[in-house]
Amino acid sequence: INHTIIMSLKTKVLISSVTNLSDARYATGMGVDIIAFTMDENASDFIGYTNYTAITNWLQDMSFAGEFNRATTFEHILTQAAEYGFTTIITPNEQIVTGLKENNLSVILKKDILSNEEITKLSNLKTVADYVLVESTNNTILTQSQIAERRASNLGAAIASFQAGSGNSG
Repeated sequence: INHTIIMSLKTKVLISSVTNLSDARYATGMGVDIIAFTMDENASDFIGYTNYTAITNWLQDMSFAGEFNRATTFEHILTQAAEYGFTTIITPNEQIVTGLKENNLSVILKKDILSNEEITKLSNLKTVADYVLVESTNNTILTQSQIAERRASNLGAAIASFQAGSGNSG
């Protein structure tokens, strides 16, 4: 008798900074929703188009995102999205979200939280982004009640993020 167990995640899960096929295939097997690739050419985890296609050609039924963390132009993001075939863009730049949406791209607005004061400001954030990804690069901790308050204020859907190969969650 064969039994198949299907794992269904309740929260959308994104894995970022993917640089190799092993991490991408592991993420796919674990039910990750979105695999993100760093598009900042000077970043250590930038892989370029050749390596991107070498990885993604092995994966089926996955959503791939381009992650633009450094300052870049709106036009550059659109060009990269078209070249790589991204349907989702991750950006910290609130000013370009509407334009990306108008170009039929799904947008994850990335917010780095450096203090508890910034957590409070999230309640007033108005965005048309599909999701808001909240990260803390300095170990500011979001409590369960703060997360619940953000959801109650209709900030956006929950999304969990993990960096490939690092063991760190964001």
